[in-house]
This record gives sequence, structure tokens and C-alpha cells, in this order.
Amino acid sequence: REIEARLAGDAAPSAPRAAEVGAIMRAHLRDLYAFYGEAAGVRIARKHIGWYCRDHADAQLFRQSVMQTLSASAQLELVRSYFDALDDATAAAV
Repeated sequence: REIEARLAGDAAPSAPRAAEVGAIMRAHLRDLYAFYGEAAGVRIARKHIGWYCRDHADAQLFRQSVMQTLSASAQLELVRSYFDALDDATAAAV
């Protein structure tokens, strides 16, 4: 979105909400699982999850829980819960 706006000469859009980032991330993870299979996909997804959350609150604690997860469904649920909670915290702060 930012690149499209800049190329069109428009102002950069606001940063995506945490829940939107989480939804994009879950789609990315599902693609990893489909391509690599669940076992390898879960392992490979760990580094991607770290990249997605590195600038967010409590990222270290979140990464620690994700690193212990062995199933795709558990990983997806942790990601959903984490990014939804970030979105809720942002809304409460406003």
C-alpha cells in the first residue's frame, strides 16, 4: 500500500493495525505449511514470526512461546491471540 501511494504521488497510508498484520502473517504461515508440510513449515515459520513481531510489545515473550509450539494450528492460534491483544491494547490506549 505504501509503495502504491508513493508511486501515485499520494501521502503514505497509516501503518496497518496489529490485527491486520496478524491476518497477513497467518496467510503467510499457511502458505509456508502448504509448501513445506506441517513439521518443516512450523520450524521455518518460527523465524518469520520473529520478524513480524520484533517491533511490537512483549515480542520476546511471544517468540518464546512460539518456539515451543509443534503444530501449525497452535502456531496460528498464538499469532491470532497475540496480534488481536496488541490491537485491543492500542484501542484501549486511545
